[in-house]
Amino acid sequence: MAVILRRKMKPKKTTTYQTPGGEHRTIVRDAFELANGNVRIIFQITSTTHPLFIYLAGKTYKPTDDLTKDLIEWLGVKKVHELITDDGNLDFEKLKKLEADICIENIENNAYEHPFAFVKVIAAPGTFYFGPDEKAA
Repeated sequence: MAVILRRKMKPKKTTTYQTPGGEHRTIVRDAFELANGNVRIIFQITSTTHPLFIYLAGKTYKPTDDLTKDLIEWLGVKKVHELITDDGNLDFEKLKKLEADICIENIENNAYEHPFAFVKVIAAPGTFYFGPDEKAA
């Protein structure tokens, strides 16, 4: 009698910015300067998992926005100081993989099919409570 082995097939996850609103634990997936001088930070949600999606949320700072204020509130002065290069610029590579708690507000806009996931608050990890069953995506 032949034995048939069945493999479990995991579907490949798709990244999406259609992130559910609320408070989430994240890691910085990417951070970079855009051609127009704006700075973009991309967060990957780790506290909300889904079998098909990897949830992302991004925040873009114009040069006139207070990126420094948000960084200090999130990481503290000492950690932000460690992210600054000798010439006074932000080292985006050191920002990657840092944890944060974020609060997302979904904003409806009739011009778009899905709501805009606005990163309302960026805070130190542990600012928002997460249960012991928290796991990475």
